[in-house]
Amino acid sequence: MPSPFSVSPSTSVPAAAEWVISMVTLIHTTSRGYPRAVNNFSLQALVAAFATGKNLFDEAAARASVSEVVGD
Repeated sequence: MPSPFSVSPSTSVPAAAEWVISMVTLIHTTSRGYPRAVNNFSLQALVAAFATGKNLFDEAAARASVSEVVGD
């Protein structure tokens, strides 16, 4: 099942939004689209961002959340 957040090559995406797309795609793909899993990954990403002193979570926090929840 393709991700609803995938962007076709013909779609123009601002450079600042590329990290948002990759972060959302990472969480969506890893969670397999299950709402509870999306919430768990998002919560862990917020915790990871808070632990590093950030107000918003970024791709690094999303990757940390995947590592924390999946255990890799």
